[in-house]
Amino acid sequence: MGRLPVSETFSLFGKLGFASYDLDGRVSLAGFGSFSDSSSETDMTYGVGGALSFGGQWEVRAEFEAINVDGGDANMLSVGGMYRF
Repeated sequence: MGRLPVSETFSLFGKLGFASYDLDGRVSLAGFGSFSDSSSETDMTYGVGGALSFGGQWEVRAEFEAINVDGGDANMLSVGGMYRF
C-alpha cells in the first residue's frame, strides 16, 4: 500500500496485491437435471482511496477495490473507520 499525504488531515492511497478464492456453484432445474462446478484461483487485486484523519488516532476511509478474475472483474466500494492504539 502506498500513501500520498495531500494535507495534514487528508491522504490518498493505492494498493496492489493478490487474492486467493474458492468458487462453488450448483444449478438444478426440474426436468433438465443439475449442473455443478467449482474452481480455485489466485488473481491480482488493486485499489485506490482516500483517508481523512481526526486527531491522529481516528481515520475514515473510502475506497474502491477490484479483483481481476477470469471471465470478468469483481468490484467493491467501501467506507470504513480505523482507530490506532
